[in-house]
Amino acid sequence: MRTPRIMKAPRISRWRPRRRDLLSITIVLAVIAALTLGKAVFVHRSSPPRTSTVSGAHSCGQDLNYTVPGISGPPDDPLVVLLGVNSIPAITQPRFESVQNAQQWLPSDAPVITLALGGEVRAYPLAILEWHEVVDDTIGGLPVAITYCPLCNTAIVYDRRDGHSLLTLETSGALDNGALVLIDAASRQLWLQPSGAPLYKGSPLTWVPSGLMSLSDATHAYPHVVVLSRDTGFDRDYSASPYGDVGGNGTALGFRGYYDERIPPKTRVSGVVVDGRARAWQYSSLAQRHVVDDTVAGAPVVVFYDQAVSGIGDAADLGTAPQVGATAVYQRTVAGRVLTFTPLGSDSAQFRDRETGSVWDFTGRAVGGPLTGAQLTTIEHLDTYWFAWAAFYPGTSLDPPAPACTH
Repeated sequence: MRTPRIMKAPRISRWRPRRRDLLSITIVLAVIAALTLGKAVFVHRSSPPRTSTVSGAHSCGQDLNYTVPGISGPPDDPLVVLLGVNSIPAITQPRFESVQNAQQWLPSDAPVITLALGGEVRAYPLAILEWHEVVDDTIGGLPVAITYCPLCNTAIVYDRRDGHSLLTLETSGALDNGALVLIDAASRQLWLQPSGAPLYKGSPLTWVPSGLMSLSDATHAYPHVVVLSRDTGFDRDYSASPYGDVGGNGTALGFRGYYDERIPPKTRVSGVVVDGRARAWQYSSLAQRHVVDDTVAGAPVVVFYDQAVSGIGDAADLGTAPQVGATAVYQRTVAGRVLTFTPLGSDSAQFRDRETGSVWDFTGRAVGGPLTGAQLTTIEHLDTYWFAWAAFYPGTSLDPPAPACTH
């Protein structure tokens, strides 16, 4: 069966503002930087980019225009330029520490991006990525970019090889449909972070399979994992969020364009695209069901949900971040047999297939029963906010379905 694919500062002083003011300060600094650092790298276009053509029922919506006067482009351009290139500095010389050391500051339910390549396993805390958004690394001999957009809540890893060139990805200082735009330090080529699609020209970035899970789950799944260290070369308080409660704020900051209003913009969803058909599952329903067997464009898929993962973007600091969950999506066909799944319990991140009774963990590995040692095939997916998913995949279906608006 064809494998489904998604189509995708200055030093901080000892004085610390009140945490609820962090987001306001960030926006003010962004406006100042945009007005002073220039926008020469961006050429406004006349229509928004689309990462793929997706089929599905269209729904009505409304135009949103959360933009900064004098900075954004013409009304039909979803590009919003807020900062200069690399004003949010990428980490290009990452250092790592043991899980034991990381546990001294990172809660067990803190979200991390996990990457296993060539016998190496590394975890990248979103608490650090919120401040940098890009980590350029090499793991198992593969040059990769670990990327995270705090405003649209998308974590994804890309291959940094581009033909005969090696990319050094950074933040561009721009948002497109409210999502991070990546830039190569040398060529100034631009890509949309949620999909890897080129913004103007060039080839798309190549997706690298990764996971999003809690530090605790990463430790149990990968006993030899090492964790990105706070020793980044920058003076940042990685226990605090620079955006405050951005997840709880209903406003899609930096978004301009056509918003699908079937559900609120900051609703958390997990989405895939299979053979041109987009589908998203709402977290609120996944939290009740824990696992969903589904079929997308004829491909049997399963969505695993783990509640015990906190959301750093939903609080001002790590200590008060609520648990919001995370998902993993897999093909549910093993050796030509389609499996169906049930959760082991409401507080467990393990699942049992009804056909063989085998037990599977959140990483898609069978850890008990007749299929022990088997591995489900990962499907590229995005854990993100609805406004971003629907903007890039406007024909998406939704589970559970929501009634289309009537105006």
